[in-house]
Amino acid sequence: MLVIVCSLTIPLAAQEPARVGHVSVLGSSAAIEVEIQTSGTVTPQSQMLTGPDRIVVDFPGALPGADLRAMVVNRGALKAIRAGLFAKDPSVTRVVLDLTVPQSYQVFATRNAVMLKLSPIAAGGQAQPSPAPPASTEPLPVSPPEPSMNVTFHNGMLSIHADRVTLAKVLFEVQRLTGAEIAIPAGA
Repeated sequence: MLVIVCSLTIPLAAQEPARVGHVSVLGSSAAIEVEIQTSGTVTPQSQMLTGPDRIVVDFPGALPGADLRAMVVNRGALKAIRAGLFAKDPSVTRVVLDLTVPQSYQVFATRNAVMLKLSPIAAGGQAQPSPAPPASTEPLPVSPPEPSMNVTFHNGMLSIHADRVTLAKVLFEVQRLTGAEIAIPAGA
């Protein structure tokens, strides 16, 4: 008889706050995209400011990562990117895109990244900052692969292949296939 006991608890106080990591500039000077990588899900708040022209993106509850640095870009209307800790308590990390002229922009948030797409303002148009996206914002065109799990039990041999599946689902499937009594911790 196979018995598996597994216990996994992570105290809430031990969880690290999200971190704002590496910033990358993608695209051509006509269609600039700025990708800001994060260590977890964050809800950015953005605004367009003038005098000088810039786009400010705040990440409430996040700390700056070790790789977060200022950079000179000089691509299209994007002159430079500055980033750092804007407020300590509660923590807010700020990323500033310095511009030569106002730009319209869109913000897309995914699980571990925020993408800003800049574009020139149409003749006679005004820059309209995009509001901070809700949690259900349209994801970037590339979606992550679906979670997959394959658990087999044959001739006393257990095989588990799992990708982005919760521990509880894996343990439940092992319990179902083997008949073993497994204590599945809440929230596993």
